[in-house]
Amino acid sequence: MNRPLPQDAPRDFRINEMFFSTTDRKGVILSGNDVFVRVSGYARSELVGQPHNIIRHPAMPRAVFRLVWEHLQQGLPVAGAIKNLAKDGRYYWVVAFLMPIKGGYLSVRFKPSSALLPVVEGIYREMCACESEHETSGADRKAGMLAAEKLMVDALRSRGFESYDVFMRTLLHEELKCRDAQLAAQRRALFSETLPEGGGDEPALRASLQAIHAGGREAYAQLNTLYARLDDFARLSEKLREKSTFVFGLTKDFRFIAFNAALRAARLGEEGRSLGVIAEYLGTVSEGTTGIVGRMTEQVGTILVKLRTVVFNLAAARLQIEMVLSFCAELAAGLRDNQETATAAHDRRRMIEDLQQAFAETVQRAVKALAELEHELRSLAAHAEEMRRMVLTLQVAQVGGMVEAQRLRDDDSFAVMFSDLREGVENTKRELAELDDISSQLGALANEAPAIAATISQAVEKMGREVQGLSAADGDMPAPATTVPAPVAELESATA
Repeated sequence: MNRPLPQDAPRDFRINEMFFSTTDRKGVILSGNDVFVRVSGYARSELVGQPHNIIRHPAMPRAVFRLVWEHLQQGLPVAGAIKNLAKDGRYYWVVAFLMPIKGGYLSVRFKPSSALLPVVEGIYREMCACESEHETSGADRKAGMLAAEKLMVDALRSRGFESYDVFMRTLLHEELKCRDAQLAAQRRALFSETLPEGGGDEPALRASLQAIHAGGREAYAQLNTLYARLDDFARLSEKLREKSTFVFGLTKDFRFIAFNAALRAARLGEEGRSLGVIAEYLGTVSEGTTGIVGRMTEQVGTILVKLRTVVFNLAAARLQIEMVLSFCAELAAGLRDNQETATAAHDRRRMIEDLQQAFAETVQRAVKALAELEHELRSLAAHAEEMRRMVLTLQVAQVGGMVEAQRLRDDDSFAVMFSDLREGVENTKRELAELDDISSQLGALANEAPAIAATISQAVEKMGREVQGLSAADGDMPAPATTVPAPVAELESATA
């Protein structure tokens, strides 16, 4: 099939439209919904059986697809902004979430609308130029992709994203938020609350679709309850990071004061012996507080990583259940209009099975990540309690130091040191109280999650039973063949 000549014109689709496709392990298209067919401009028969790079736009860097395939071949989900090429040469941008499924891969896409897209476009242009420069100079293609990938990582870091994974999690969440805001402003719905009625010769199939749709709407409502809290999670976690960093700085001051006090006491000889003992004790306690706060800071870093994982998986789960609900409506409309052959209907039933199974796996990852986040918060609370006990010990040492300092009436340097220590202790107590308050708010949010997650899991199980029943009707038809993964070089653009 001849590739179209790219045109500098968009092929538009609506903000509330979503589409998906599945491929085998080599990136050959197995299926796709009606929106994918329409937006790509190809007939369904022109897409199925073709490599997914049939819609690859030449303005897409190969390095991006290399990253995508590295994730997928490791069994990991991945997201990104992709520029595609339609049959008529026009382009269309999508935000794509991809994940491995049984026998291949699933990609769900929607229209980008956030301020991150212009950033992506600029980085992609630089990456394409980098790859082209390497190829022109005679370097092999892999070297060009690696150089372009480094360029991308450096560009993302300069914008505050420490890695591509951090960026893609932010991208998916921000794009869904912006899309939701536009939908609300335009008063558009992503999917119908009810399925099309009437027509069709398969009442059992229609009843199964209705049950899947009802279970999906229940899961979606619960997911939105969790999703609405994600910005609160992020805001509180960032405050937690700021507080732990500030407390760590205070504990470094304690060590400095202890060192100076010990040095001054040593110069006083026998007269400074009592202060020397206090200074030594203060040094030991200060070392302990530094160690505890260091562990707290590491814990906060882990909490931020876990939170990003929660956000990513909940965003992906939302996207996938939206796709299930939209596709249910598409199937129901097909039944109503009696438009499909038995084979086509079977293929589309298998597609909803792929969607539901992918959604179930993503929900499991989200629930697991929430449980891990709750565990980390409990561990942080234990470290904070240990730190409070150490601060009380510092306070005792400070009072003892002030008493001894008063005895040395001819030298006020100790009084100044222990006054500084008192101020630092009070500041630390105040910051720990605020840190504890933030942790409590985070914990309260996390404690709500298990009950919501249980409701979501029940809805997913219900949907799974209905989907299995739907598939059982086609049990005499062969499943799609599973193929062996191809090298990355062959797959570089199959996910567009």
